[in-house]
Amino acid sequence: PKNNKKILIGSGFAEEITKKNIIANRQNLGNDYETISKIKSGLFFKELEKNNITHPKSTRSRPESSDWLVKSFTSAGGTKIKKIDESKKKLKHDEYYQKLLKNGELLSVQFFCKNNTAFIQCICEQLMSKRTKNPFLIESLITKSVTSNFFKKLKSLVNRVSYIFKLNGLNNIDLVLYKKKNLFD
Repeated sequence: PKNNKKILIGSGFAEEITKKNIIANRQNLGNDYETISKIKSGLFFKELEKNNITHPKSTRSRPESSDWLVKSFTSAGGTKIKKIDESKKKLKHDEYYQKLLKNGELLSVQFFCKNNTAFIQCICEQLMSKRTKNPFLIESLITKSVTSNFFKKLKSLVNRVSYIFKLNGLNNIDLVLYKKKNLFD
């Protein structure tokens, strides 16, 4: 059949795409297959590093200390994340270790990208699950007001990331913020 309908693949589905033909010849309103593949691989961290964008340390080699997480590149909404001590086995091909960041404020910035221009839709505080089995699962998002100066900093970050990865459609960036670094000014 003809694939003449438009398609927008959102979070939770985009992370699971393993074949280019799922998008096929449809007009894609979101990120293309190449972008999705880059974002859900080690290339993501290499690009952040190359462009001096602060992010948690990550590695494929098992760290010595227990303040690390095991995460999957197909994680969405806090799924497929566990503490390193809960994972005694070797990493799967789509997993990596990430340094656990503690005591910061968890934010999510949702934005829309089109023609190399990003538009912030909302800034939300993330409330995490109280369940001990899935403590990294996002239970809800609450819209957050921010100062105009902080908004400009977020906009700058969103624009840089959007440009680097050639993002398109709906996207988001999760952040851990620490007040001591004057990010709220």
